Amino acid sequence: MRWKYSCTSTRRPEYDPQRYVGGDDGERRLWYVAVTRCRKFLHITALNRRGTSPTQFFTEIRHDYVRDDGTDPSEPRARSNPTQPVDAELLPTSYSDLNYYWQCPFDYRLRKLMGFGPKIGQEFGYGQQVHNLLSAIHQRAVEGNVDEEWVRNLVDQRFNLRYTRDSAERQPFTQMKEAAKATLVRYVNEYPNLHELVFKPEKSFEFVLEDALINGTIDLLERRDQITGERIPVAVVDFKTASGGEDAPLEERLEQVSRQLRLYAVAARDALGFDPREAHAHFMFSRRRHERVSVDIGEEARVVLSGEVAHAVRNVKAANFPLHPCRENRCTDGCDFNRICPGRGDR
Repeated sequence: MRWKYSCTSTRRPEYDPQRYVGGDDGERRLWYVAVTRCRKFLHITALNRRGTSPTQFFTEIRHDYVRDDGTDPSEPRARSNPTQPVDAELLPTSYSDLNYYWQCPFDYRLRKLMGFGPKIGQEFGYGQQVHNLLSAIHQRAVEGNVDEEWVRNLVDQRFNLRYTRDSAERQPFTQMKEAAKATLVRYVNEYPNLHELVFKPEKSFEFVLEDALINGTIDLLERRDQITGERIPVAVVDFKTASGGEDAPLEERLEQVSRQLRLYAVAARDALGFDPREAHAHFMFSRRRHERVSVDIGEEARVVLSGEVAHAVRNVKAANFPLHPCRENRCTDGCDFNRICPGRGDR
């Protein structure tokens, strides 16, 4: 048969069995890993049949606390009722997860609890790529000035979209790469004093708020003044990019990013120990000037945010995921789960 591989062939075989032969040392390491993963008691069994015998590693186990009479050593132990650990009362979450619930509770259920994922479009990963490049720019700014040529070279070297490829008819990858380049070049040109502003780029945090363990990353903390007390005054900045580099109306996104920045301001104070004085939503565009919008992070706004977080966490814990969205304009053909939503026909 033509497809049969000949042992006399000079071609390199697709499968080399020798690569997967561990020998005695490899088998012993595997055995060690297996027996050291138990938490309380380890039960080892072997096939009781003529012509078979346990592995030699089994026979080497010789300790005074090993019992081979088939009894359960846990039987004399006093039983107690299981109790829930204290940290299990906290809901591990992030702003993105909470926002899914705020936008549509049923969307949260499908996405976070049932594992449904949206379809992958050509622009998938564009925003993350721009944020990664922004982080590199901010790191560079700490060391000195960032010029336009350096940014262009950075994008050429690092920009990548996993699911996007150019073809003879269309060049979506090239278009988005050029959009990212134009966006970032515009940013460094509009902020020539960037090296004076950057304090902590990509600052991760984790803190407890209203029975939720919230984690995330602040795009940029800008230093506002010199240290005047125990805490360093900062401005919290979150960057927003439009999908695929296309300019999008910022009015549609301002409500969401305002809530996000308030949450991040609380994190900057309670988790990171800074003094958040200001918060800005920085909307990045490829074909026009960037826009920064200030967000109120005063005490009243933070109290409202805490109530919203508490409401979402309480409902998630109670498995309360109503079909109706929290926003009337949420139920459109652009929804990731529009076709499988049971309440679609009621709208």
